[in-house]
Amino acid sequence: MNSKISILIPAYNTGRYIAECIESVIAQTYRNLEIIIVDDGSTDNTKAIAERYALNDSRINVVAISHEGVSTARNVCMSHATGDYILFVDSDDWIGDNLCRELIDLATQNYADIVFSAMTVMPEEGNPYLFGDRPGLFKDAEVLNGKDCFIRMVEIGDTYPMVAGNLYKKCLIERNKLSFDGQYHEDEYFTPQLLKYAQRVCNLRKSSYFYRQRQNSIMHDEKNKKERAIILTELADNLKSLLLKDSDCQEYNQRYFQAVYCHVQSLKDRAKRLYDERIVENEDLLLIFIEQCIGTQYGIGTYVRELVSATKDSSMEVMIVELCSTGNQSLTFGSLYHQPCIKFPYNHSSQIDNDIVGWIKYQKSVSFYLVNKFETYNNVICHFNMFGYDEMAKILRRNLNAKIVFTLHYTDWSFSLLGNKEDLIRRLQSDDCESDPICINFKKEGSFLHECCDHIIAVAKHTSIMLSELYHIPQSKVSLIYNSVVERVRCDLSKNALREIFGFQATDKIIIFVGRIEKGKGILELIRAFKIVYKKDNNARLLIVGTGAFSSIMEEANPVWSRITITGFVNKDTLYQLYNLSDLGIVPSIYEEFGYVALEMALSGLPVLVNDTGGLHELTGIVSLIRPIKSSIFDPQRFAIEIVNCMNHIESPTFIQSSREAQMMAHNFQESINAIYNCLRT
Repeated sequence: MNSKISILIPAYNTGRYIAECIESVIAQTYRNLEIIIVDDGSTDNTKAIAERYALNDSRINVVAISHEGVSTARNVCMSHATGDYILFVDSDDWIGDNLCRELIDLATQNYADIVFSAMTVMPEEGNPYLFGDRPGLFKDAEVLNGKDCFIRMVEIGDTYPMVAGNLYKKCLIERNKLSFDGQYHEDEYFTPQLLKYAQRVCNLRKSSYFYRQRQNSIMHDEKNKKERAIILTELADNLKSLLLKDSDCQEYNQRYFQAVYCHVQSLKDRAKRLYDERIVENEDLLLIFIEQCIGTQYGIGTYVRELVSATKDSSMEVMIVELCSTGNQSLTFGSLYHQPCIKFPYNHSSQIDNDIVGWIKYQKSVSFYLVNKFETYNNVICHFNMFGYDEMAKILRRNLNAKIVFTLHYTDWSFSLLGNKEDLIRRLQSDDCESDPICINFKKEGSFLHECCDHIIAVAKHTSIMLSELYHIPQSKVSLIYNSVVERVRCDLSKNALREIFGFQATDKIIIFVGRIEKGKGILELIRAFKIVYKKDNNARLLIVGTGAFSSIMEEANPVWSRITITGFVNKDTLYQLYNLSDLGIVPSIYEEFGYVALEMALSGLPVLVNDTGGLHELTGIVSLIRPIKSSIFDPQRFAIEIVNCMNHIESPTFIQSSREAQMMAHNFQESINAIYNCLRT
């Protein structure tokens, strides 16, 4: 009974209510308390009221921070707590005189890590009601293991997430480095993680916590439903990885696995309901289409992320449509790049020529779902990023009166022929044209561009010329908009510190390649040249970041395997760390429409050597740190000389200069994209 309870009160603009809250805490019959009030940048008299009480009660500590949201305020509260237990109380609520004594008695008797309690909800209109008494969760005075508690909560549908009014052992939170995150639903992120680590959980069924339900609170504001829906889906995905990352496959944990998956799905179902409940009036809509494929992990995924960034201040509603989605058997609501996303599954194995009927049926079913869901919007723009969806585009144009924008990231023939336009023309003029798969796909692409698209975006000048010369698209229908990458923040760690983390030496001269490991990316040509470079400088290291045909690399790398590091696919944070520990980026693609990787490297402050082809050639005139390879990469001797010269003579990279170029490209991209959208909306 000597245990200290830290009562944590995050507060923001609750001047009308906080006095009642503080007085209810001061009046507790259990006296061994500390009361920490964190004012989250209030603009009313909240802080002044709290400080007035602190003058008369030495247990009260008032901390002021700039406005960052309830999660940050709670985390600051916890950082100041010195008690054995923690009790959260919201600043517009109040508690009964005996709540702390009842909670600590139960915790002491049961050696509990967590003591749940019920709350009485006090609506502004209507009668009070009991919430979170969990009658089916705990049988009498039962004490549960945290995982068992979570499993039972999910199985009986009793997953009340509120942290206010519950007693938590502080060392449980500290030992597992738990904290709050997000502006909304932060309780739902915190509680399942806490239950994963708790050994003993019990329940105070009676209610001595009074929750004031205000109509103008952020959780009851109509304008917040979209953002809350997005956050719920992100929270669900994060919880899935956090709760299951160190579990094994024993029978006991199978129930836990199932409970986690069930809970994650329920969060996503709630998110979809929230999104669908919004009141939408006189809004325009932008649907951005993306296909779940290898390209999504690389350039096209980056492009869609930049589209989302470009439209963040737009008055349009933005929704991402993920086609050919995997991992689910049915349509799901989720989020991508912090935007709502509808994911339509499809069996990839049936998307082949002998299943044209099934492919058309899939397009129709997706199209009619979108038509029914979004028919109330005024102007609808559909932005496609891949070929093959002619039927879908036609239905959306006809039934939603949608305008179709298409960004040409690649063409089938340029991949197959490595950009050899002369070979394509020869094939189109040959007698075998009608049976040549490359010619057939070329004509399909032309049909889509002519019949389905209202406007086409070329990502490089040579692409714009190709649209005119090969596909005969009028220039009035085409805009040249170079891709951009929003300026990234450099790593806080130094180059040598990063190298130590990843196991490289300070003396290493690291050349980095990023991309899919395939023929057109010039990776084999790079390895042949690197072997020559290594003979000239045995400090040279080649870092290959990407997925693909590893066996071909290892065969070609003989005998310098020890100097070549292959990482496989990595996330963006790790990728930017690898950029920052490297000395030289190389993009030796034999053909490239644009070259996102080269741009990312340069805008991270890394000097870059690129093959003098297609969109890569154009980048050398736009970004100062990108230099062309003057000789053919098919000659390994000359290619190696280019690399050595670049490594030995290139100026020190200037991050300030690259940041300015990033800002300029991002501004031009955003301005041009929005100009197209606005034109199509009128």
